Amino acid sequence: MDKHHFGNLQQLKEVQTNIFLTEELISQAIQKYNSDPLLYEEAIRQASKELSHVQSVLDQSMFT
Repeated sequence: MDKHHFGNLQQLKEVQTNIFLTEELISQAIQKYNSDPLLYEEAIRQASKELSHVQSVLDQSMFT
Protein backbone atom coordinates (compact mmCIF):
# COMPACT_ATOMS: atom_id res chain seq x y z
CA MET A 1 0.00 0.00 0.00
CA ASP A 2 1.50 3.35 -0.96
CA LYS A 3 1.64 6.42 1.29
CA HIS A 4 -1.35 8.01 -0.44
CA HIS A 5 -3.63 5.07 0.30
CA PHE A 6 -2.27 4.75 3.83
CA GLY A 7 -3.06 8.43 4.44
CA ASN A 8 -6.59 7.96 3.13
CA LEU A 9 -7.04 4.91 5.36
CA GLN A 10 -5.93 6.91 8.39
CA GLN A 11 -8.32 9.71 7.44
CA LEU A 12 -11.20 7.26 7.09
CA LYS A 13 -10.43 5.79 10.51
CA GLU A 14 -10.48 9.33 11.91
CA VAL A 15 -13.86 9.89 10.25
CA GLN A 16 -15.17 6.64 11.73
CA THR A 17 -14.10 7.76 15.20
CA ASN A 18 -15.71 11.17 14.74
CA ILE A 19 -18.96 9.60 13.55
CA PHE A 20 -19.02 7.37 16.63
CA LEU A 21 -18.48 10.42 18.83
CA THR A 22 -21.24 12.26 16.99
CA GLU A 23 -23.64 9.37 17.58
CA GLU A 24 -22.82 9.49 21.29
CA LEU A 25 -23.37 13.24 21.44
CA ILE A 26 -26.72 12.96 19.67
CA SER A 27 -27.77 10.17 22.06
CA GLN A 28 -26.87 12.41 25.00
CA ALA A 29 -28.84 15.26 23.47
CA ILE A 30 -31.91 13.07 23.07
CA GLN A 31 -31.65 11.91 26.69
CA LYS A 32 -31.28 15.47 27.98
CA TYR A 33 -33.85 17.11 25.70
CA ASN A 34 -36.48 17.63 28.41
CA SER A 35 -34.42 17.52 31.59
CA ASP A 36 -31.44 19.76 30.76
CA PRO A 37 -31.91 22.14 27.82
CA LEU A 38 -28.41 23.63 28.19
CA LEU A 39 -26.74 20.23 28.04
CA TYR A 40 -28.97 19.35 25.09
CA GLU A 41 -27.86 22.47 23.23
CA GLU A 42 -24.19 21.85 24.01
CA ALA A 43 -24.39 18.23 22.83
CA ILE A 44 -26.01 19.34 19.58
CA ARG A 45 -23.39 22.05 19.12
CA GLN A 46 -20.56 19.54 19.66
CA ALA A 47 -22.18 17.02 17.32
CA SER A 48 -22.40 19.72 14.66
CA LYS A 49 -18.68 20.48 15.08
CA GLU A 50 -17.83 16.79 14.76
CA LEU A 51 -19.89 16.49 11.59
CA SER A 52 -18.17 19.55 10.13
CA HIS A 53 -14.82 17.95 10.87
CA VAL A 54 -15.95 14.71 9.22
CA GLN A 55 -17.00 16.64 6.12
CA SER A 56 -13.63 18.41 5.97
CA VAL A 57 -11.68 15.18 6.28
CA LEU A 58 -13.80 13.48 3.63
CA ASP A 59 -13.40 16.42 1.27
CA GLN A 60 -9.63 16.33 1.72
CA SER A 61 -9.37 12.57 1.26
CA MET A 62 -11.44 12.65 -1.92
CA PHE A 63 -9.25 15.24 -3.60
CA THR A 64 -5.77 14.21 -2.47
